[in-house]
Amino acid sequence: MKSRVRQLHEQKLAVGTVGIAEVVTAEGGEALQVILCGQREPLSVAGHFSDVPPLREGDRVALLASAEGPLVIGRLRGSGESPPPLLQDREGRLLIAAGEGICLQAGGSRIELDADGRIRLDGREIASIASGLQRLQGSTIELN
Repeated sequence: MKSRVRQLHEQKLAVGTVGIAEVVTAEGGEALQVILCGQREPLSVAGHFSDVPPLREGDRVALLASAEGPLVIGRLRGSGESPPPLLQDREGRLLIAAGEGICLQAGGSRIELDADGRIRLDGREIASIASGLQRLQGSTIELN
């Protein structure tokens, strides 16, 4: 890998070469300019692969050199940074897996799932509608 990065520097981003760079200018979550490791002059970014997360200044990224300019193909995680939550499609069902919990929030509405098994619904109004049996089950159920 080190020889490929060195080759990238020597060839000034030869088409098809992969390298590592640092984001020096970002706007709206996209890198506008990057600096290759060991270089001084920033390069304008030609585009981003669709699965690249939002970027900010200082992020380290993987680049693919193209005829149009460098393409950001990924963001490198920082030391000790956890990987993003796992998203999978399993037989038509979306699985979202996260170690500590999941929170969905829109305005003042919120659904929280904690790793210890607790679920919280918080909103101005919560409607639960069933065309068949609707059951509340628990060791204790409190209403009001």
